[in-house]
Amino acid sequence: MPHKHYNDSTYLEMVKMMHHIIMQSMKIVVQKVKYIIVSYDEVTTIDNQYWCNVHAYIVGGFRKVLVLLNFEKVFN
Repeated sequence: MPHKHYNDSTYLEMVKMMHHIIMQSMKIVVQKVKYIIVSYDEVTTIDNQYWCNVHAYIVGGFRKVLVLLNFEKVFN
């Protein structure tokens, strides 16, 4: 039996609004901080797959706050 929300487009609108709110909040936070840290690392797994790992932090009040965490497979 398929789930009802898979065919309902209202959840998509809710996700779009949540994304908009988060992006607006992040823009305000990033404009107010002095330092942004971005780190990138490439990982090779035992079966020769390549993955990249990106972390972005903002620094405020002598502590860093994670604002982005991305982990994706690299395709050649």
